[in-house]
Amino acid sequence: MNYITYEDAREALKRGERVLFHYQGKSTEVTLDTDLNDLRDAFLAKLTLTIDDVVNGKYSILRCHELKVWPEYFELLAKRIKTFEIRKNDRDFRVGDVLILKEFDPHTNNYTGRTVERKVTYITGFAQQEGYVVMAIV
Repeated sequence: MNYITYEDAREALKRGERVLFHYQGKSTEVTLDTDLNDLRDAFLAKLTLTIDDVVNGKYSILRCHELKVWPEYFELLAKRIKTFEIRKNDRDFRVGDVLILKEFDPHTNNYTGRTVERKVTYITGFAQQEGYVVMAIV
């Protein structure tokens, strides 16, 4: 898994993207104001995060992107038949990012409340329109 740096996380947050701190299978959302003590407090009931873990890189920071998906595509994503997303790369998508895919009905102009979460495992711009990428997701 590819992780982003602290600096990349801050830049993503400044662009309005969601960022998760992930450690030993547990995640918590972070903001520009989050510091190490906040993270330790968030995980205190779940596990012990030590300074050695931070120094040795035994944690990761993941970027999250909330994306609208029309119902006909959402159903295929929910059933894991559709294992890719083609999107304009206006968010600097990267391998390791988390996509929060939210079903959106264009006829009512509302979200349906259904959501799936997928991780980006591969990205290519091959044979795509300028500025678009294909992301493999699991």
